[in-house]
Amino acid sequence: MTKKFLDKKLDKLIRWLRFQQVVSRIPKESIVCDIGCGQDCLFLTNIENRLIKGIGIDQKVDNAIEQRNKKIRVHQADVQSHLPIETASVDAVSMMALLEHLEKPKEALEEIYRILKPGGRLILTTPAPIAKPLLEFMAFKLKIIDREAIEDHKQYFSVTTLKSVLRQVGFEKIKIKHFELGLNLLAVVVK
Repeated sequence: MTKKFLDKKLDKLIRWLRFQQVVSRIPKESIVCDIGCGQDCLFLTNIENRLIKGIGIDQKVDNAIEQRNKKIRVHQADVQSHLPIETASVDAVSMMALLEHLEKPKEALEEIYRILKPGGRLILTTPAPIAKPLLEFMAFKLKIIDREAIEDHKQYFSVTTLKSVLRQVGFEKIKIKHFELGLNLLAVVVK
């Protein structure tokens, strides 16, 4: 097996484990916005049966997804500025492995707060500070995960720092837990 093949399999496994943490927390028959959906909008296409409507937001999106799936709409946008979504129009927002890449995480969370309906939920994942040396070792020494992605990490959030920024934005019902052997955080936050 080639190294590139193994890298892809590892990335898919990590993404699948992250998806499993989030998918069960998405309410059925809801309008869901996936922030940082990726060009392929994989999460929303995989949970299509749970959706009334899915909205994917990323810097690069494939508009052909909209022809293949009538429930999903995609928008190319900077998640740290105004999102092209109406205020209080979304039941749930997912954001997986993105917060750590943002220069202005508070601004992105403020926009998420704005688009969520009252009682809507944000489900996000982000690596914990304890993950930093392991991720760097896997990226820089072993070269089995994407080096550029790890170099792009702006910050790592502890439970305390993540709760603090979420409270500053206006969220009050905040539950955060560790998963993947404590290396990642899962936050489920209700507006």
